[in-house]
Amino acid sequence: MSYISMNQYDETIYIGKQITLQYSLYPDDATNKKVTWSSSDPNIAKVDQNGTVSGVSAGEATITVKAANGESDDCTITVKEDIAAKCSLTLPLCPITVNYYSYSGSIYSTTNVTNIKYQFEESYNGEVKLCMYFSGEKTYDSQGGGQSSSCKIGWKLYDADNYVVKDGTVYTTSVKMGEKYKDQEETVYLAPGTYRLEVLNVN
Repeated sequence: MSYISMNQYDETIYIGKQITLQYSLYPDDATNKKVTWSSSDPNIAKVDQNGTVSGVSAGEATITVKAANGESDDCTITVKEDIAAKCSLTLPLCPITVNYYSYSGSIYSTTNVTNIKYQFEESYNGEVKLCMYFSGEKTYDSQGGGQSSSCKIGWKLYDADNYVVKDGTVYTTSVKMGEKYKDQEETVYLAPGTYRLEVLNVN
């Protein structure tokens, strides 16, 4: 007698996204390999006859694959709203010259920020994680061309009402004058929303 086994038992997808489920039918030489797919709640997750599941609304549904002899197996699909997709960040125009000043006002070092990238990810308790990635080159060091040290990049995040919600300093990997750094990461946790990034000099 043949039987069927789902290769996945718990999957999570976002509304509007898809995942294709896989199954195994035993024995391999079963004479009738036809299967049918069904969903316990197509209003949450619908499935076509290729096993491709589409997220429709937030909730949980059971996807069942059934062999011709009536044997079946299930996968639980959790559909979530992609709150990270509702977030946006306006970046400043690069390149940006950033100076690191001493308390006396002299310049320790200067970096030229040539590129900023970012991505939002869903986090916990309804928040999103914002990862920002800074790339550039050290263009000046008061200690001379042979000095290797971190570049410092100040930043502030403003919300849609122009309130400052986060600020900080990126410390790059140690570089000499003329050397470049890439994708130096800064991570913050925020409420979903619209934000604007400003890059600043550092004291």
